[in-house]
Amino acid sequence: MPNPRKRLTDRKREAIMRAAVDEFRTAGYEATSMDRIAAAAGVSKRTVYNHFPSKEELFGHCLLYTSDAADEGLGV
Repeated sequence: MPNPRKRLTDRKREAIMRAAVDEFRTAGYEATSMDRIAAAAGVSKRTVYNHFPSKEELFGHCLLYTSDAADEGLGV
């Protein structure tokens, strides 16, 4: 459930990260596009690129995100 006290930009970034992790897991790196991630996150492709300048960088952040979540027992 979204935290209403988080800034909108933080909520969008979180939505992008969750969508990206799901897309990379489901479709794999090659088949996942920034368009697919944007659609799954409910944001524009421009918003995705405002947060992450490339798919490669976003993928790297996803690896850290899932690693951190696993360390915290969040089961992302």
